[in-house]
Amino acid sequence: MIHLITLSGNSKRFIHQGYTHKALCDINGYSVIETFIKSFTDFNKYQSIFLCRQDDLDHTELNNEIKKHSNNAVVYGIKQNNLGPVYSIQKIFNQLPNNQKILISYIDAPQKTSISNLLDCFSGYDGGITVHNFQNPHWRTNCDYCLVEYNEKLEVCQVAEKHKFTDKDFSHPRKGGSNGSYYFHSIKLMKKYFTHLLNNNIRVNNEFYITQALEYMIKDNLKVKAYHCPYASLGTPADLEDYAFWMRWFNDFNST
Repeated sequence: MIHLITLSGNSKRFIHQGYTHKALCDINGYSVIETFIKSFTDFNKYQSIFLCRQDDLDHTELNNEIKKHSNNAVVYGIKQNNLGPVYSIQKIFNQLPNNQKILISYIDAPQKTSISNLLDCFSGYDGGITVHNFQNPHWRTNCDYCLVEYNEKLEVCQVAEKHKFTDKDFSHPRKGGSNGSYYFHSIKLMKKYFTHLLNNNIRVNNEFYITQALEYMIKDNLKVKAYHCPYASLGTPADLEDYAFWMRWFNDFNST
């Protein structure tokens, strides 16, 4: 199984506020990269690929920070683009063997789980997606995320990227939001649906999202499973600064 972690976004909101790179931001002495890796208890038991902008690899400490915390990491650099993760990942299709399972994760979404638990949950399914309920505090400031609706068996029946959530969604017992990790039972299957999106220019907000591939898999009657686990959203400077503040607060509280 390959775990592909995407860091190829432009991090504009962080750069504009003076940060070097989103993944290098400090959280009370730990980088976002280290925080992410430690959130998966068995991260280093699996092959990991980090997909980055080549410019970031050339001009920041990104490569060194990845290698410092991931003992088996392969790092690929691609040219900067603003077309989203599917477009970026297809740039390294030739490096990804078709017969392998793949888990794709966003660097700004650390999750409290293990990769082995995810693989156990998704076993026998064509795809998978990690989800959370609406207790996560980032819902207070932004209600524009990926909707995931599922049945009582946690089998996904709807995925809608950049869905504008309403009170009706929040009260629904089998709706949640995407955590930022996505599973495909083979890289060949992932490539098929990514290529479909790209060839047909199917975008959301002018980007190609991984969740769209799961959406079309469901339309083709393939089976996609949801997995509930806690996570932290570090997608904006405000998210990261809130997270760092409350970590310090609880650490100080527990030490008194």
